[in-house]
Amino acid sequence: MRPIKKTPIICNLVFVFTFFFIFTFYSFLDPNPSYGASLIVNIDSPNFRKISMAVVEGSSSEGLSSTAKQVSSEISRLMNFSRLFNVMSSTGYKDLQASLNSKKTLSFIESPSNASLSSIRLDTWKNIGVESLILSRVVPSKQGKFTLYLVCIDINKRAVVVSKKYTNLQVSGIRNASRRFCDHVLETYTGKPGIFASKIVFVGKEKSAADNKQIYICDFDGSNVQRISIDKSAIHLSPSWSSDGRYISYTSYSQKTPDIYIYDTKLKTTKRLIASPGLDSGSNWSANDKIIAYTTSQGNKADIFISDLKGNRRPFIKGSGLDVDPKFSPDGNKFAFVSGRYGAPHIFVADIAWKSDTNPVVTGEKRITFAGWYNATPAWSPSSDKLIFAGFDKDINRFDLFMVNPDGRNLERLTINSGDNENPSWSPNSGLIVFQSNRIQGTNKKGRNNLYLMSKDGSSQVVLPTGLWESYTPQWSKQLPY
Repeated sequence: MRPIKKTPIICNLVFVFTFFFIFTFYSFLDPNPSYGASLIVNIDSPNFRKISMAVVEGSSSEGLSSTAKQVSSEISRLMNFSRLFNVMSSTGYKDLQASLNSKKTLSFIESPSNASLSSIRLDTWKNIGVESLILSRVVPSKQGKFTLYLVCIDINKRAVVVSKKYTNLQVSGIRNASRRFCDHVLETYTGKPGIFASKIVFVGKEKSAADNKQIYICDFDGSNVQRISIDKSAIHLSPSWSSDGRYISYTSYSQKTPDIYIYDTKLKTTKRLIASPGLDSGSNWSANDKIIAYTTSQGNKADIFISDLKGNRRPFIKGSGLDVDPKFSPDGNKFAFVSGRYGAPHIFVADIAWKSDTNPVVTGEKRITFAGWYNATPAWSPSSDKLIFAGFDKDINRFDLFMVNPDGRNLERLTINSGDNENPSWSPNSGLIVFQSNRIQGTNKKGRNNLYLMSKDGSSQVVLPTGLWESYTPQWSKQLPY
């Protein structure tokens, strides 16, 4: 799906190769890079390619070699997970790794500067294809703890781009320190926040199909799963993060009718916000976290309401058909929703203006999807320039994921021939998408729903191992404080 850049026809094949290499590399860099300045990789460019990285197993004092190996292994995992870097196997640089144990190099790792880069043999690393190099050093400190030094060097710029020191660590702190450092590397290279302190909220069934759906939180990679809904005898649905990541709204049947609740992730408390005679569901937070939008329905009628955090509510979107799936854009200027006012459900985008921080008004609406029999669950990109949604393809009897501009242009298909794929959500740096799929690997048959991850162009689709019986409707938080 990624556009292919056409290069001019040049007779000299050596020149063609050289030109193409230089053009491809520099097309996604800052157009005017300078020594020691921020290196910005444009991950939104169609010419983007992964950066080749080496993560060298860290040098260490006696007795800490296992700890050093854990550090380099975790950093390699995280950088590969980001889909922005391709971490090379250590077999490609064994001889170079041995050269990094000199006293001069160890001193550099503990106190890095561009002036002291001479011991790193940058040209040799460059000749084997390394563009970014991460070095580490582990030294003991008091009471069985250690100090971790981490350095990221951009080979092409011949500059230290990130250097960090983490003190008084225990082995259990390796994961957190590695995530912090890798987030710094991601932000340095892309100018966008990292993802390794972000969380995913989702609906899950714990052990069997008979279990009620509950609300869970997990880390960005599906690990550290925790249930936040309390009443296991009731069904809980449609979780949504507040923009600051502190609150989660969701629909619960705890009082027998579907009402909207808010969970405070800091205080670990839950309160009921909306309770009306009908069904209240599908809540979504505004960018300023002052109001939520949700669908309320009675009988065959469904409209979109908004409410402040005291429960004061009013109608927001009302049409002749069902209006559901409300989504505020992150920039606060637009509002996506699904409507059946012209028959089958399709995606609409409304322009909104704010009379106050709790009083948005619709200034115009536009239908943006026309293909597909049933389109639903729109999700805004962090920069508000793209929407992903699930569309039902009657020809193959499957839901698949599509991406489109907010004006309806540039429709792209991201999944096909892999079960039903629904409920997408973007990572905080816009590079990845989490979604639910009921695919059975290696077939086009349907099975249990699980969370899946893919790059934003639809490539590299992998399951997120939550360990639950089934997982649904994920939503990715922004990068949260450590």
